[in-house]
Amino acid sequence: MDLEEHPFDLPSCIEEAVDLLTPRALERSSILAYIIEEPLSRIFLGDVTRLRQVLVNLVGNAVEVQLHW
Repeated sequence: MDLEEHPFDLPSCIEEAVDLLTPRALERSSILAYIIEEPLSRIFLGDVTRLRQVLVNLVGNAVEVQLHW
């Protein structure tokens, strides 16, 4: 697997992942929120596409599990 290495804005990456899953959470009467504690560097070097996919998978699994509780 080849990973890209480009600067990216971490808070934006997190926000995009949460935005993708918010409608699914709302369908299940859940609130999806996140907090970023300061100070946090905004710019990181890495593969933003893969990181966003990991976040979407993890948070998506959490939303699905919440349905079964």
